[in-house]
Amino acid sequence: MALLSFALIDIDYYKTMMGLTSLDQITTDKITNLINKATVAFEDFCNRPLKARTFDYEPLVDGQANANYSERYAFFDGISGVEFYFPTYPVNSVTKFYINDVEIIAATDYSDLTGYHLKNAVGKLVYYGSFYYGYVKNIKAKWNGGYTANHAELEELKYLCFDMVRTLNNAPNNPNLQSEKIGNYSYTNYSPMMLKEMKGLNAQVFSDLRRYRKEVI
Repeated sequence: MALLSFALIDIDYYKTMMGLTSLDQITTDKITNLINKATVAFEDFCNRPLKARTFDYEPLVDGQANANYSERYAFFDGISGVEFYFPTYPVNSVTKFYINDVEIIAATDYSDLTGYHLKNAVGKLVYYGSFYYGYVKNIKAKWNGGYTANHAELEELKYLCFDMVRTLNNAPNNPNLQSEKIGNYSYTNYSPMMLKEMKGLNAQVFSDLRRYRKEVI
């Protein structure tokens, strides 16, 4: 089983945290599957990509399929106002940014109103020209966003992911869990409404992840 390219942890991290030197293939596949599921569940709950990666609007590179191509995260609808928010933060780089197929470049200084101003930490791009509100998928970008390997927040997320994987792996031995399936992972003393809000995550993980969550209006 292959590990997702954006998985928060890998097998070596899991082994180190567990104090193990090796795992058999069956266990390796099981843990890999749980890492993938935990990563997807975290991003689903947080409403954004977490680990840094590049998103590109070009489906092909030199005639080959582009692994960074993303319809979801490289194409955007026109907005009103002057503040465009990328789907995640921090934004580490913007290689290309187009509005209606016209390339918009970074501003040369604070007084430059023709280019865009990037607020990396919050994932915000400020541009005083028109984004053409009402147009569909008229904005496209090649950019990199999420927590890089040396970011302190990624270290916290890695531990939370490990803790989730460890708990799921031991789920049959935990009497408080209703199911080891990550989509139904819940504690019995929470209301159905609260469990729906938690999107299948346990109470402590839900609490720890809330500060990473991007609210969707």
